[in-house]
Amino acid sequence: MGGIRVSGILAVCLLLVIGSTDAQLQLGFYTKNCPKAEKIVKNFVEEHIRNAPSLAAALLRMHFHDCFVRGCDASVLVNSTSSNTAEKDAPPNLTLRGFDFIDRIKSLVEAQCPGVVSCADVIALAARDSVVATGGPFWNVPTGRRDGVISKSSEALASIPSPFSNFTTLQTSFANQGLNLKDLVLLSGAHTIGVSHCTSFTNRLYNFTGKGDQDPDLDSEYAANLKAKKCKSLNDNTTIVEMDPGSHRTFDLSYYTHLLKRRGLFQSDSALTKSSTTYNYIKQLIQGSSPNFHAEFAKSMEKMGRINVKTGSSGEIRKQCAVGLHEVKRCVNAERRGSDPDCVALLPSGVAILPDPEAGGCLLSVSFQLLVDAVPTATVSLGSVTPARNLMARTVGEIKALVI
Repeated sequence: MGGIRVSGILAVCLLLVIGSTDAQLQLGFYTKNCPKAEKIVKNFVEEHIRNAPSLAAALLRMHFHDCFVRGCDASVLVNSTSSNTAEKDAPPNLTLRGFDFIDRIKSLVEAQCPGVVSCADVIALAARDSVVATGGPFWNVPTGRRDGVISKSSEALASIPSPFSNFTTLQTSFANQGLNLKDLVLLSGAHTIGVSHCTSFTNRLYNFTGKGDQDPDLDSEYAANLKAKKCKSLNDNTTIVEMDPGSHRTFDLSYYTHLLKRRGLFQSDSALTKSSTTYNYIKQLIQGSSPNFHAEFAKSMEKMGRINVKTGSSGEIRKQCAVGLHEVKRCVNAERRGSDPDCVALLPSGVAILPDPEAGGCLLSVSFQLLVDAVPTATVSLGSVTPARNLMARTVGEIKALVI
């Protein structure tokens, strides 16, 4: 029998009843469509954090790094591809931990409510719950964030404050996110828990100005101790050091006490004492109480958690935090060739969402091109039509599952 040539565009229309969504964050956002979501996150954190208390600092840092790049949208979780290096692989994020922890929580939430709860909200909730579970402050986490569709390493490198930052750089970086100097001091207080690799500060010990010197702003006794017992060379990239010596698992005020003794581990810590505004606020915190610090820290965390959030119809809800809906692909099994499958790509220009008042929802029209051979003019047998048709059905079903 003669072969046929397959080409063209297939238009598929799906009727999706999309419920209304609040365009703003709100406490209890998932009360109606996934009432157990926050409890699932909290229970998982409380069950596992006791065996890995250092994850509290790691998740808090992940939340911070996420929010400082395109807002709190879980773009930090996205994997790199052959055509894009994502935030996760940017230098500031190479020491982030907790990705698997977030993925495990997300899988539990997905099992309860498929395609409802965003990865961005999972990060925000897990960061708060882990800090609380280890004795730290509680803060409100309004939900309703949606996940971002863009993740670029270059943006993370440009936006995330570095441990080598001076005061001017820190002030600008925080101001760019709508945060003030008070927020800078309070959010830096997260360094009261957790650890750091030597690479984030050994320049202060061995080569501060490129002449083999030590940072004069670092207490000499503290520096000598670090050299002798912790970071024994400029190139040590494995040793970890407490950011708040003697108290790195307690969310207390000792971090600020160390700052005034010139024992802040990072250059960015030391920078907080270079401004009279931040210096005086540090003194006020020390003269106050731990409950006061916790309350003030909570306010700044709530403020940070609202940075450039995507709500309503912006962004997406990822089913897998490391892979965006916009990258979903399905492949044709080209049986006659027995080779690797071809891929079907969804064309961005071929998507339209129109209101359908009669059905009380929206009509989503999706167009895509199907290429069943690497050579556009190739002829294939009629037998290839059935696999192609099945592929289309599976693709439509996957889109529906991800969007609804």
